[in-house]
Amino acid sequence: MRAEKPKICHVLEAGELSGCGRMVATICHGLDPGKYDILLVFAVRSGTRREEFEASFPSHVRKCFMPELVRSINPLKDLAALIRLYTFFKRERPDVVHAHSSKAGALARFAGWGSGIKKIFYSPHGYSFRMTDVSRFARTVYFVAEWVASKIGHIIANGPNEARFARQLAGPEKVHECYNAIDIDRCMLKSRQRMA
Repeated sequence: MRAEKPKICHVLEAGELSGCGRMVATICHGLDPGKYDILLVFAVRSGTRREEFEASFPSHVRKCFMPELVRSINPLKDLAALIRLYTFFKRERPDVVHAHSSKAGALARFAGWGSGIKKIFYSPHGYSFRMTDVSRFARTVYFVAEWVASKIGHIIANGPNEARFARQLAGPEKVHECYNAIDIDRCMLKSRQRMA
């Protein structure tokens, strides 16, 4: 029987204090440190201070800053991030890897698979190949990376539209729809209380 707590590693590229970064922080706040050993591998987006971003996570989360996890496509930094993630996973041996956002999603899934991690999850938080503010070439690269990486692990889609794209990429058996950090029962209770 395993003595230590299960280890969950979240991976996020180019985090910021809103959007995906806030969702990952909310998830980490919801994980019981008495039951889980929680790690965060991250970089920060330009204009976001590393210390401020780290402070948005609970103090019990072990943090590993990995500046190679940049948002845009950068072959040299992407290769460096892949190697560093692989090395990190081999050393830490997390039970679960949960990657967030497109770039981290591809890199962490490949590194996790290569290092023998059995439970790999990915939350797109919006697919990058659907962005309209990047070139057609970049969207094509993101689509191919998503399609290849979708063969690894499971996808946690945060709504019906994202789930539809995820099922087209990975097949329905590998996709789970889960709304980001929303406790529906709690929301309904508060709504009923306000109406009473």
